Amino acid sequence: MKPKSNLSAIGGWNSFFFCVGMYFVALFFSIFVCSSIFYVVNSNKAEKGIVSDIEIIDIKNIQAAYERMVKGDVRYRFVIDMATL
Repeated sequence: MKPKSNLSAIGGWNSFFFCVGMYFVALFFSIFVCSSIFYVVNSNKAEKGIVSDIEIIDIKNIQAAYERMVKGDVRYRFVIDMATL
């Protein structure tokens, strides 16, 4: 008896569609679920007054900031002032 089609359940289009479907499920999870978890965690910190300290640096001082980071002399987050470009 001849098979009705050339594609079988193993190795045919089914596995391709399964992989594409799993990709979209993972994409949906990473965009919507993780961002909502991030928002909830950070909003709880903001209500309690927990904020991160920053140090604003000029664009010309990036090398010095990197050297401080390598030495372990950093207590704040560096934020680059884009107006100094």
